[in-house]
Amino acid sequence: MRDASGKFRTFLTRVHPLKDAEGRVVHWFGTNTDVDELKRVEESLRAAQARLNSALAAGSIGTWTWDIVNDRLAADEFTARMFSIEPDEAARGLPAENYLRGVLEKDRLAVADGLARAIASCGHYDIEYRVPQKGGEFRWLQAKGRVDGDTAGNALTFHGAVMDITERKRIEGRFRRLVDSNAEGVMFWNVEGQITGANDAFLHIVGYTREDLEAERLDWAAMTPPEYAHLDRQSLDELAAHGTCTPFEKEYIRKDGSRVPVLLGAALFEDNPKEGVCFLLDITERKRKDQALRESEEHFRFLNDLSEATRTLAEAEQIMAVTTRMLRAHLGVTGCAYAEVEEDGERLTILHDHTDGAPGMAGNYQLAHFRASASGTLRGGQPLVVRNVETQYLPGESADILSAQGTRAGIVSPLIKDDGLRALMVVRQTLPRDWKASEIVLCEDVLERCWAAIGRRKAQETIHRLNADLEHRVVERTAQLGAVNKELEAFSYSV
Repeated sequence: MRDASGKFRTFLTRVHPLKDAEGRVVHWFGTNTDVDELKRVEESLRAAQARLNSALAAGSIGTWTWDIVNDRLAADEFTARMFSIEPDEAARGLPAENYLRGVLEKDRLAVADGLARAIASCGHYDIEYRVPQKGGEFRWLQAKGRVDGDTAGNALTFHGAVMDITERKRIEGRFRRLVDSNAEGVMFWNVEGQITGANDAFLHIVGYTREDLEAERLDWAAMTPPEYAHLDRQSLDELAAHGTCTPFEKEYIRKDGSRVPVLLGAALFEDNPKEGVCFLLDITERKRKDQALRESEEHFRFLNDLSEATRTLAEAEQIMAVTTRMLRAHLGVTGCAYAEVEEDGERLTILHDHTDGAPGMAGNYQLAHFRASASGTLRGGQPLVVRNVETQYLPGESADILSAQGTRAGIVSPLIKDDGLRALMVVRQTLPRDWKASEIVLCEDVLERCWAAIGRRKAQETIHRLNADLEHRVVERTAQLGAVNKELEAFSYSV
């Protein structure tokens, strides 16, 4: 009907006949009600319902309402399909038992218990379970709901929704298999520093037990050495901005106090930006190999530099001086000395000792100046390695050639030639030191090269001396022959 402005509006028209005593219609009584606004509201509700249905369908979500008093559970088409129930029957309402029978038998008791607890407390309900499908497979559902009751606390209605989480469970299952495979360390963490979960590989890396994890004794922030804290802060900022962080290297302090280097990458959970997962690899072996490679490069670079520095030196004394000076500087020690051992294998002479200003060791010694066990080690061709005189020597044993100079740590490398001890390289310092294997090997190699260089120079000196002597003798013999020839010539003239 058109209103005064000329626009059509919707009216609800009701007409009622008025009859006389004989039943004849004598009048008509009618009303017109403007329902135009109501119609627009109804259209809006229908459109909203359509949009909701589309959203629920797109999100694989269904809804249901359970009249607990009359035990009638009405559900939408999606829910009906998940439980293999006819949609019309589901819309009219069925006993809740019809839906419970649709749950996988292994999950049925847990679902029933969850429903019972929610009804008893007039509270919330949240549970995950499986429902078999007609094709033989099953789907994972997550059901959430809320029980409404009267003022006396009696449960009346139960409203809820079910979501198909099969794909999520499939991804979670694959992720769980990755975690359980222990191919790499995996931990779950929060921004407060707590480690909320971890696989066995991670626990092995950091030296903790599952009992420690369950007792909440693991804290990634407390396990991080202070010098790496800034890297953690940077990664947290990157996680907050992007959800993931660029993998980086750091160290963790293990339960026993030692440190372990790791390569770490992390990601935040989309549903909780304060929690995340972290993957890490123990890179101890890689670090060891890198360090060994660096030490090897330094080792051969130093030997090459030493060879170049001593190549043109003419005197054995010069070779000893340069060698001990360079080795002392390279190792950063208090002193470095080269000693030659006499043929008897007992007497030795330290010909040159280069120090940082500390008293030198140059002079004559006896191998007995070392402890008996130490001298046996040296005669056997094994280096004597002292990391701390006070802890390695027994009382009364420390007054030897090393400790007499205030030495607290040292390396004595022996050189065995022709089944006998021929030379020693002595490196020492006034503080305890945990010598690296590479440092011990370097001392041995330097001693070998120093001995060889000195031997070559001595051989060259001997050859030079022999050549000079031979030349002198040739000159003398030539002069003698000249004199004899003159005598013969004089004799022949006289005859």
